Amino acid sequence: MFRRVVSAALAAVVFVPSASRAAGLDPCTSAIAKAVETYVKTKQTAIAACEDKRSSNKLATSVNCRPAAGAVTDAATQKKLSDAAVKVASTIGSKCSIPLPPIGPACDSATSLTALATCITATTQDADVEPINVDTLIDTVYGTNAPIADTGVRACQAAISKEGGKYLATRMAQLRSCQTKRAGGKVSACPDSATAVTLGKARATMEKNIKKKCDSGKVGALTFGAPCTQFQYLTFERDGTTNNNTVAPIDQLVPCVADAHAGVADRMAAIGLPGPEITPFADGVAAGDATPTSAMFWTKLPNPSQGASLEITTDAKFKTVQMTVPVPANSPAAKVDVSGLAAGTTYFYRFRQDPAVSAIGRIVTPPDASDAAKTIRLGWTGDSNAYNRPFSSLDPIRVLAPDAWFYIGDTIYGDDPLADGIVAQTLSEYQGKYEENRTDQSLRGIMAATGTYVMWDDHEVRNDFSGAVPAFATRMAAGNQAFRQYYPIRDDSTDPMRLYRNFQWGSGAEFFLIDLRQYRSAKYTCCSDASKSGFITTDDLHNHCSTTTSQLCEKDSQCPAGEFCGNAGDSTCGGLGGEALLPTTSCASTMAGSSRTYIGAAQKQWLKSELLNSTATFKFIMNGPPISELLFDPYDRWEAWTAERNEILDFIQNNNIKNVIWLSTDLHAYLLSGSRVDATHNIPEIVCGSIGEQTLVNEFPPSISSLLPSLPSIVTQVTQYELDRYNAVFITVTPGSAAKAQFDTYDRTGKLLHRVIYNAS
Repeated sequence: MFRRVVSAALAAVVFVPSASRAAGLDPCTSAIAKAVETYVKTKQTAIAACEDKRSSNKLATSVNCRPAAGAVTDAATQKKLSDAAVKVASTIGSKCSIPLPPIGPACDSATSLTALATCITATTQDADVEPINVDTLIDTVYGTNAPIADTGVRACQAAISKEGGKYLATRMAQLRSCQTKRAGGKVSACPDSATAVTLGKARATMEKNIKKKCDSGKVGALTFGAPCTQFQYLTFERDGTTNNNTVAPIDQLVPCVADAHAGVADRMAAIGLPGPEITPFADGVAAGDATPTSAMFWTKLPNPSQGASLEITTDAKFKTVQMTVPVPANSPAAKVDVSGLAAGTTYFYRFRQDPAVSAIGRIVTPPDASDAAKTIRLGWTGDSNAYNRPFSSLDPIRVLAPDAWFYIGDTIYGDDPLADGIVAQTLSEYQGKYEENRTDQSLRGIMAATGTYVMWDDHEVRNDFSGAVPAFATRMAAGNQAFRQYYPIRDDSTDPMRLYRNFQWGSGAEFFLIDLRQYRSAKYTCCSDASKSGFITTDDLHNHCSTTTSQLCEKDSQCPAGEFCGNAGDSTCGGLGGEALLPTTSCASTMAGSSRTYIGAAQKQWLKSELLNSTATFKFIMNGPPISELLFDPYDRWEAWTAERNEILDFIQNNNIKNVIWLSTDLHAYLLSGSRVDATHNIPEIVCGSIGEQTLVNEFPPSISSLLPSLPSIVTQVTQYELDRYNAVFITVTPGSAAKAQFDTYDRTGKLLHRVIYNAS
């Protein structure tokens, strides 16, 4: 999907023979990477061959092919796996010694060569990462009970496994090749544009070859494991005004299978190739909050006790430096506001603290508000939990070379202990969460490659917090301070904690970043047990696992296998049953109270005024929890602050403010309310993300999961959705007399999932 923008870049890529490429990585890192890659390929091939024999009845159905299910009872398969594990240990042992080089999060607990080899070959890796690997891929593909009598269905299953395995191996090999070039200074980030094209071709080949053996009928006869368990209900595009899905089952399944293999490839490849920052500026560089004449520049200095300098130029090779700006000593981060820039211009920058020099960053200043000629290209997404690293769904957006990107909400999960064992409450603990996320090469890569506009949501502090509630004040202040420290945000001179702001890009677009947390009044939750319904006014956690009522939780993954978090969010409900799926009439009446606010009086007046006076063709409201009427479990969304929601939507509609589009995150899914957010407000909303947090379908309690087939008839204004795919959006705004805004949603494979175009009215 990158072909349209990288053809020129490919001309500059010089082929480097493999022998000289290998010099880029140190011998131990290269050995670990190759060992992981070889083991993953061998394991997938061996188990799949065994499962294919079970499906064809060449092996008894009682034979166990899967190490994750216990001792493998097929001798040939067990020998292949044992030999492969021995090879991992010998490969690493021949090139490595202690201390180990940087290791990715799936095995970073290993402190010895033996422990590392054991982690690589285990059926599960470290508990502080999402548990996906070859073993889970086998469960994905081979969910149908063996044997399979229908030869066509059996051939389809085998093709999915075979072609998926090829793509898995190709992706890992290409990532290793790119990281070798990066270590040798030949590319700045991985995947680079050439690698992205190769990976796109590999994915397309996989899709084509699967479809040679499979059709909608055959995949419908098969059973698949996560993440494709309910594949036929997870991807939807409405057929006009009906509830019919235009996406055929085969076209729902194949991208799901591709994405599952990509996720495993990225996770396992990162064990040996975590892609740490090459320069002493370990957290990378960033710039953002750009206006036509200014921008903020950010880094963490190698030595925070001494100053540095910032060099800025329009010359990508830094043959000339146009500006040198002093950078004071910092704690914990350096932020420099630079003015005197030219509108609509690409700048390159680097920090220098002799003798250390940072990586080169890039930022584009917006065109002047009167500029009706320049097309703008921007990325957008949100929701990044360290537990779900790597954030590789950012890579397709970076490769498309956006002018900037919008990072909207849940940029850390301060309240989630899964990745580091910490529920952050203090400034230093929140800082640690940002440090953890900056170890991710995809996140550092996009922040260096383009300008960043960022807004928080709840997890920068605590799940579902309401900033106007006094109990959250201390924790919110610490989270707010850490948030501003770790991003290139221009602080407000009169109120440093203020985060809402707006930026115009030429005549075509203006972006309004709104803060849905700091000023909101207390959340009200309706419980299945109506006597427990009420406002959240304390910072206590009242969520419990569905049957282990003594075990507190914030999400399903913190409960024992087979259980779910009873409230699926912050609640007064507690115990079994949790939140009511739908509010009762009396509960809805309480939520509709006119005294309740979602964004606060001052911000609301600012938003109304700025929208009314905007000269831009398109007005994009960069929003956290969706404003669409989605009915189910609405307690943290705009729906639960009914009066203020309707007030703002009425204001836009009654004042005939044209071309307003809400761009939201937080839902952990892609969703399009194509022309209206509810029955009375003809204003569209697009929801995207996550790039690294449990997807929406995996957060559903059983009461909602059972309704998946009926969703199109329930949320009738929703015209497209993708419920189980990490994703990010590329926005193209064409200004002028035929102004239009195009939104392309990509998954981590680079697959274009959905496209929607709005022509200006």
